[in-house]
Amino acid sequence: MGRIIIIASIVIATLVTLAPQSAEASATCAIEASRAIPSAQAYFDTLPDRFDAASASRTHAVVQWNLGGPCGGAWHAVIDGNELTVKRGTAPNPTLTITMAADDYVAMVNLEVNGRWLFVSGKGKVDGSIPLAMKLDSIFPLGG
Repeated sequence: MGRIIIIASIVIATLVTLAPQSAEASATCAIEASRAIPSAQAYFDTLPDRFDAASASRTHAVVQWNLGGPCGGAWHAVIDGNELTVKRGTAPNPTLTITMAADDYVAMVNLEVNGRWLFVSGKGKVDGSIPLAMKLDSIFPLGG
């Protein structure tokens, strides 16, 4: 009898843990003000400030970011030599597409996690121009 009660308790605890969250709870976007870049939106709002026109002078490309989760969204940047345009939404034919969870992306741009590890572990995905992906660190430097 005691074994049945223990098993039932484990099953109930598992079901409670796996129960879906309410829409309100899952739609919450945690913004950490203590971070240099507190959210994905803040990253894209400040992307023109970090744009290094000299590093991008010979680059003509469209970079698409698809960031999942409640704090995520889609943004794209058009790099045309020394000029940069950043917009929310998807671009029709991006040169490079970066896909990952917004929380992971924000951790990466705040240097809290190694970006290469995110991609190698499958948490991030790159489609398109790998040389452009490798050049993004110099086009959009972090810190300073």
